Amino acid sequence: MLFAAPAAADEAPGWPAGLYGSVRMSEQTGDLGGLELRFFAEGGKPMVEAVLCEGWCNTSYIAPLERTAEGFAFRYVERYESGAGPSEEAVRITLKPVRSGFLATLTTESDPQNRLWAEASRLKRLKQPFGLAVVNNAKK
Repeated sequence: MLFAAPAAADEAPGWPAGLYGSVRMSEQTGDLGGLELRFFAEGGKPMVEAVLCEGWCNTSYIAPLERTAEGFAFRYVERYESGAGPSEEAVRITLKPVRSGFLATLTTESDPQNRLWAEASRLKRLKQPFGLAVVNNAKK
């Protein structure tokens, strides 16, 4: 039996590029919340720069991007300081492509069934950075 070559619609999608995000400022408090991603290639490998804003946009993470059955994913390690000393938690973000963006789901690697946000965050294409601009301006 012969198999036809896959049609363009059956081929795996390309790697994402550009900026996507959901970061918003609260009118009442001035707090920033949401997720922003910048996709790029480094040495031919797909990468992502991510900032998770919870109150403010403090740190960005650069990580390799991987393909999954539903889209894409990456992980980074969040470091915390408390009275008990430093601790770490590996966070995994999965990205499901939807019209004009992604649905992002955040979990910890220690408990992948437990979502950090109750609902998936809808990331829309951006023309310019917001959350990443806050982080990069703070570094100067």
